[in-house]
Amino acid sequence: MNGKEVRRSLGTTDRILAKRKVLNLKQTAQSFDPAAERLTLAGLSDRYLATGQHLRPKTVSQERYIVERIKTQWPSGADALISEAAST
Repeated sequence: MNGKEVRRSLGTTDRILAKRKVLNLKQTAQSFDPAAERLTLAGLSDRYLATGQHLRPKTVSQERYIVERIKTQWPSGADALISEAAST
């Protein structure tokens, strides 16, 4: 998948079931977005704000305030990758 070999046990000796499981694994791997690995905290925050535009104005302003505080005061900075920010 994406130039990498994936090897894992399917947990079955039944050939027909194994074929179905392999197909399911391939579909799951193809739906994975490799760009999500490079998502920054600022990018995720902006995506979050875009999902709440249907809410009341007061709620949107409160969420915008919280996101701005996260962007400016996060210990590793807003440009930290999500995978790295989760470990701090």
